[in-house]
Amino acid sequence: MKSSKDPMSGLKNFLKHDYFICRKLGISPESISLKQWLTYIETYQQSLKKDWYFIGVPIELEYNQIGIDILDWANKQAQTTIFFYISLGASKSIDLQLKLHPPSLGTDIHILPDVDLNYDQFKEKLWDLHLAGFHVYFHHVNEVKAFAKNTDLFRKLARRGVSIGISTNWRLSWIGNDVAKIRTLIDDLNIHFFNTECIDVGADAYLKEQENQKQILKFNN
Repeated sequence: MKSSKDPMSGLKNFLKHDYFICRKLGISPESISLKQWLTYIETYQQSLKKDWYFIGVPIELEYNQIGIDILDWANKQAQTTIFFYISLGASKSIDLQLKLHPPSLGTDIHILPDVDLNYDQFKEKLWDLHLAGFHVYFHHVNEVKAFAKNTDLFRKLARRGVSIGISTNWRLSWIGNDVAKIRTLIDDLNIHFFNTECIDVGADAYLKEQENQKQILKFNN
């Protein structure tokens, strides 16, 4: 039997699954069209060749025609799951967000945290959700300033039953330059999956991000 510290158990999601959060679809001046977005998605899936793709859409679009069209598209795709995520602002509570957008697709709750999010403001609620049978996912956690300054917060988040995703197009210095630190967090089961940030396969940012992921996964402690 494999122990909970077996590195391969921590790498499984990284090797087989990919997560992408769409932040610019139909809700901001920077929005792209649904057709363009789906074209990017299909091309990126063909390029990446993972076993399964989890695609995040803003919760505000869940009952919007855009959200309905995306679900219809996903039902025709192989190896694709759509989830709706909550944007958790720095001064907002998880309780308030869940009241506004109660989970409708089961027990999974997907959260995109604000860069200025304060861990102490939501930590107890995370444990309450865990005890209530919910599975909470935090996406792009490396973008949160508090977590970039204190890697111990990754462990605290994981201990509250949270699945943690990070992207590898780094904006904060410590995590982008320290492959050993990232790999240790993965091996200790305190980071659980990659959030692919760029899905334009012709862009330099896409190539750089995929290379960063490969460097982390092949790193040998």
